[in-house]
Amino acid sequence: MKLQLKYIALLLLGSFTWLSGCKKDKETTGGPVENVVLFSETASMVVGSSSTFTATIAPKTAGNKAVTWASSNAAVVSVSDKGLVTALTLGTATITATTVDGNKTAKCVITVTANVIEVFAVTQADETAATAIGRTVQLSAIIAPASATNNNVTWATSNAAVATVNATGLVTGVTAGTAFITVTTADGGKTASCEVTVTANPVAVTGVTLPATVSIQPDKTAQLKPVVAPALATNKLVTWSSNNTAVATVSATGLVTGVTFGSAIITATTADGSKTAVCEVVVEKENLLVNPGLEDGLTKWDKRYGSDSELNTDPAHVYKGKNSLKIGPTADTGRGQIITSGFTAGATYTLSGWCKVVGAGNGIYFNVQCYSPDGRLKDVGGPPFTSATFKKESFSTLIPAGTTSIHVFVYSDGGKTLYTDDWTFTKD
Repeated sequence: MKLQLKYIALLLLGSFTWLSGCKKDKETTGGPVENVVLFSETASMVVGSSSTFTATIAPKTAGNKAVTWASSNAAVVSVSDKGLVTALTLGTATITATTVDGNKTAKCVITVTANVIEVFAVTQADETAATAIGRTVQLSAIIAPASATNNNVTWATSNAAVATVNATGLVTGVTAGTAFITVTTADGGKTASCEVTVTANPVAVTGVTLPATVSIQPDKTAQLKPVVAPALATNKLVTWSSNNTAVATVSATGLVTGVTFGSAIITATTADGSKTAVCEVVVEKENLLVNPGLEDGLTKWDKRYGSDSELNTDPAHVYKGKNSLKIGPTADTGRGQIITSGFTAGATYTLSGWCKVVGAGNGIYFNVQCYSPDGRLKDVGGPPFTSATFKKESFSTLIPAGTTSIHVFVYSDGGKTLYTDDWTFTKD
């Protein structure tokens, strides 16, 4: 009897082991796909953003978890075969994941919105303005950045008995006195105020001025602010124009935008009296040098040889601004900058600067050294400077492939003294 029980127990144990093995084999081999889901049925993305979608297969033990991806509108939202979803333009599109086993599907509707650029500041074109009783003056709000998504503003007056303001910033004088007109951005609640003086009789404009020159780069902007005289002129409104819109354009508020290399004359004309002022806008190539005019002292001018170099503040030896660099007369003296980013190896660059030589002696010239992690690749100097008055000196050189840093500097062999100002290092 005991032998029979032992035999039966062994049979049962063997059957259990065989069944357990069958279950384990089933889990390993897997079964059919029953369902597929995505993280959500709807989602929002901004133009230019990307996200990798994951399809969750049920059951977890399914044998073939492969899926294919598709977009209902690839011009709005694209999707790769790995589920990388990229928002391309405004609109909606449906992303569908389809299982290879069973053709089960899951969908997500993507709404693509514009990339929101927040307002970080607002100013008024004029900090003070004037008008007369019964007359108007137009105020203008300047939002930064100019590309802000929401540029809506509201206007308010501190004293409606003196001056009122409408929804577009048009101020009307009511009685003699002063009032502060405040503009507030809808995005962020940024504010700026203009003090408006209301006089009994209009005050005529006698003149207007602008900066003589402004330098910008292509696709960059500069805000021009006209100074109308007298300060209490009733109507300070001006109109703007550019004589060369292919080089630089100007908006109705005096915001200048660089288009391409060259120069343009921007003119401001007063509505009262047609007084004019002009500003030459020079659109320059990108300058890779920092503090090129030495207006911040010797900041970044740290590449040197010898010690006979210093900041010059004598106006007689400054090309523009308040400072220049003095080199020499000691031999083996130099100073410049090290550039580690922003340049293109294999391209030609030009080093320029305004230079003035005093005294006699050996040569003073520009020098460009190019380095890779393994050492110096190139060391080339330009022609010596000879002009006793400020002259723009320059020379061009090819930056070798593999260059990771460029050392640009001026170098003196001794005897002469150099005064130099306003350097540029630009791609040809």
